[in-house]
Amino acid sequence: MSGARTVRLGDCVDFLSGFAFKSGQFNTDGDGIPVIRIRDVKPGRSRTYYSGSYDPKYVISDGDYVIGMDGEFTLSRWRGGRAVLNQRVCSPRPLSQDVDLAYVAHFLPPVLKRIEDATPFATVKHLSVKTLRDIELEVPPLPEQRRVVAVLEQVEELREKRRRAMTLLDDLAESVFLDMFGDPAAPTPRFPRVPLEDAVSRRLQNGAYFPAAAYVEDGVAMVHMSDAFYGAVSAEGLKRVACQEKDIAKYALTGHDILVARRSLTYEGSAKPCRVTEPAGPLIFESSLIRVTPAPALLTTRYLHAYLSHQRVRAAHVLPRVTGATITGISQENLAKVPVLLPPLTEQRAFERRLDEIDRAKAAYRTQLDSLDELFASIRPRAFTGTLWGREATA
Repeated sequence: MSGARTVRLGDCVDFLSGFAFKSGQFNTDGDGIPVIRIRDVKPGRSRTYYSGSYDPKYVISDGDYVIGMDGEFTLSRWRGGRAVLNQRVCSPRPLSQDVDLAYVAHFLPPVLKRIEDATPFATVKHLSVKTLRDIELEVPPLPEQRRVVAVLEQVEELREKRRRAMTLLDDLAESVFLDMFGDPAAPTPRFPRVPLEDAVSRRLQNGAYFPAAAYVEDGVAMVHMSDAFYGAVSAEGLKRVACQEKDIAKYALTGHDILVARRSLTYEGSAKPCRVTEPAGPLIFESSLIRVTPAPALLTTRYLHAYLSHQRVRAAHVLPRVTGATITGISQENLAKVPVLLPPLTEQRAFERRLDEIDRAKAAYRTQLDSLDELFASIRPRAFTGTLWGREATA
């Protein structure tokens, strides 16, 4: 970069570390001020409040950057209004007028990912402020920093519009559900409601655990938690294990199954359902997931997945059964008690046809978003190595 200098991040940016607020004063009733915990970094909002006293220096406002320091090392921009910063979350603050904090914020995500991948862990990975301060970056003159930020944020704005469109389509799917079946959390629902354990064709099953030595290139494909975040499992890129026929029989998956996350680093991610596409060969699943196989005489798989994904269902019937503090989760026993609405199969299938229409629209937006993601991934490294502008930058 023309006129760039290499600096240590800690010499131009300070990191405000969060405070260990007492969890006994946390609530979800809106009493007090929102508190930013690790689980709130990625969504940029919090549903948990802190009702005690606090030092104003820990207050975060819209537009501030926050970094999660346990598990995933994620940086995001806060959009949840005034909130206080809890422990194991930090917020970068500029120390120099020669550095645009937005420039630093665009630089950090791939660096944090590399640090995360290289960090050993026993249970949860930890990031230290010292590690953040020791990061080195090239800082060009302020006008060039702002030029880089402007280009990256133009692309990011387009990406965000596509994401919002896809979110609106998800909201439309939930609205269609409400229109066809009524409020699934209503005290007196429109259709019969039974515990999940009474609407499955085989008992709920936790997945298998295999030691590291069992993972091989030519083994049986196995679904892990990281494969189950996107609504449906993709057969591509799955890890494989060497296992016996009895393991395949016990943990086998088909296109009629749903996988539910047993545990999560975030409360919102707990008990998240995922559909299984029909596998071409043997497919099993690991211990962080629970297999649910709906009884075909009562439920279609697509309907049950939409039901367990619906925000009204999750708020009323699923999340209250989630337990844990740092790592939250749902047990097989608690999941089995989740009440399930049972409309006629003909209406469930009509609902699926409506979902198919929504999915086609989402696929079009997904294609556009993938193209923008590729563009962003191409631009960002060039922006921080001075090659984004070609020869003009040095002219």
